Amino acid sequence: MSSFTCLNCGVRFATAEMQREHYKTHWHRYNLKRKLAELPPVTIEEFEKRIIQQKTEDAAAQEDQSLYCKACRKVFKSKNAHDNHLDSRKHKDNLQQYLAQSNGPIEGGSSNSSNAMDAELEVSVKSTRAAARAAAAAAAAEEEVEVDEAMLEDGGDSDEWEDVEFENPIERNDCIFCPHHSEDLLENIKHMSIVHSFFIPDAEFCIDVEGLLTYLAEKVCRDFICLWCNEKGRTFYSLDAVRNHMTEKVHCKMLHEGAALA
Repeated sequence: MSSFTCLNCGVRFATAEMQREHYKTHWHRYNLKRKLAELPPVTIEEFEKRIIQQKTEDAAAQEDQSLYCKACRKVFKSKNAHDNHLDSRKHKDNLQQYLAQSNGPIEGGSSNSSNAMDAELEVSVKSTRAAARAAAAAAAAEEEVEVDEAMLEDGGDSDEWEDVEFENPIERNDCIFCPHHSEDLLENIKHMSIVHSFFIPDAEFCIDVEGLLTYLAEKVCRDFICLWCNEKGRTFYSLDAVRNHMTEKVHCKMLHEGAALA
């Protein structure tokens, strides 16, 4: 039976490499968040269903918010972009032409003014597929692109599951258990051994020391997991918290007792 497991997601792995790759997945991180909220984990099938459902709901909500300007024959994907368009000079010019064609010359009569106001209110409507196709054709013919200022302010579409850049301390020759920096990997290992009593069990059988340390650093510095408690211990919410725990409890060492390792 494989000893490489993820207790949080309830899965087993044939190799340590597969286990490390699992820790990088959105599914694992999603279950970690559920664990913090004291909720049960979900299977990979259920997780994928939720992703598809969320994307479908987002697309539907986006479509419901689309607005079509009859005067300019353009579709806007957000109310903010539509409102900005209404303030543009080009829209106001097109609006006057549209109202003139719809209602004839507008004079001072109250009836005509009322009709003009009603027509202006009808210029912007919820988009339909036909309106979207007409707007796309008009945009292609005129070779104009409407810029959604709200999207520019937000920095573009956001991805709920976008990966956060993680700088592994081992790659920078930094200590796993404190901010200490060393000149090279060997000096870093010496520091962790002397200061934190860290050691590699059966080191003579380890063929990739740097790879092992990189994996341990990911568990501590990215996933905030104590090496000795592993996933059976307390839940930590920051790097400082897990480091303080490991230092106070003398847990700066790999879990090598029984069937578990690291």
